[in-house]
Amino acid sequence: MKRIIKGKLYDTDTAKLIYKQQDNEFTKALYQKQTGHYFILYEINSGIPEIKPTITPVSYEQASLFAKKFMPKETYDFHFGSSSAEDKIISTTIRMSEKMHRILKQLAVENNCTSSEFVTRLINDYLTEHYT
Repeated sequence: MKRIIKGKLYDTDTAKLIYKQQDNEFTKALYQKQTGHYFILYEINSGIPEIKPTITPVSYEQASLFAKKFMPKETYDFHFGSSSAEDKIISTTIRMSEKMHRILKQLAVENNCTSSEFVTRLINDYLTEHYT
């Protein structure tokens, strides 16, 4: 299923399915685009063709809340990090060029998050892809 929302393409065929919950009435599925954006697919399993599925773009925080509500803990921890109290946030400093900093800020805005959250996601995605 494809939808263009605010000029951005959301496609269930090319996005990564993170989690899907389905019962006799509803289907809810969380997807992540290759760009890192998240969206949720909602479908009513009524068999009535007039009721179309909907795609809703969501921020990282909204995706995390959705996941925490519906996913098993192990699946949530794999995709969004540990939900335990031991997983506390620390502060660190990185140095980069002004140009890179401008790009980082712009990408964070485009992804509806802070620069810190964006860098954390990049690192998490890289480690997940290369070390799991």
